[in-house]
Amino acid sequence: MKPKLCREPIPSGALVDYWTDALEESASAKLEEHLFTCGSCTDRMARVASMARGVGRLGRGGVRIMLTKSLVERLRTDAVRVRSYTIDTGGSVSCTVAPEDELCVTTLRADLREVGRLDLEVLGEGGQVLSLAEDVPFDRERGEVLVGDSCAFLRTLPALGYVLRLTAMDAAAPRLVGEYRMLHRPWPG
Repeated sequence: MKPKLCREPIPSGALVDYWTDALEESASAKLEEHLFTCGSCTDRMARVASMARGVGRLGRGGVRIMLTKSLVERLRTDAVRVRSYTIDTGGSVSCTVAPEDELCVTTLRADLREVGRLDLEVLGEGGQVLSLAEDVPFDRERGEVLVGDSCAFLRTLPALGYVLRLTAMDAAAPRLVGEYRMLHRPWPG
């Protein structure tokens, strides 16, 4: 049986920050108190924990994970070599990863002020859906979604293009927020 939906769901980004110990102690205590009484948010926290285990596998395979700004900063502090790209709605970027890169972080920018829940689809060159990430963390105020990809995996890819699509999962109906074209090229060296 599914738990009841939460009337005041914890933002996905706050769950990620809690899991990575990036919240202030008072915010962490308040979040824990909510988790003890809310099955819906506890289930979402379990999904975040599962996603976080993917961070540990980033260097070993083709794992795509959703990140928060604080987690990226923490990884950089821990000397993870990060390659970064930023794309505005409707934009595209030519991208590659160098031999020394470990994590590729793509920042997708959009107007997220009115978004409650956000999903991310990856579309192949023919428009087919390759993957779907539901209820991804995002920064409403900054208007950003951070996508992390394993550079070890990206180095195995040939030249190709794909699209990242953000969809707001509003109560009335899903609403396209933005599409972002990635034009991957292997390292020339």
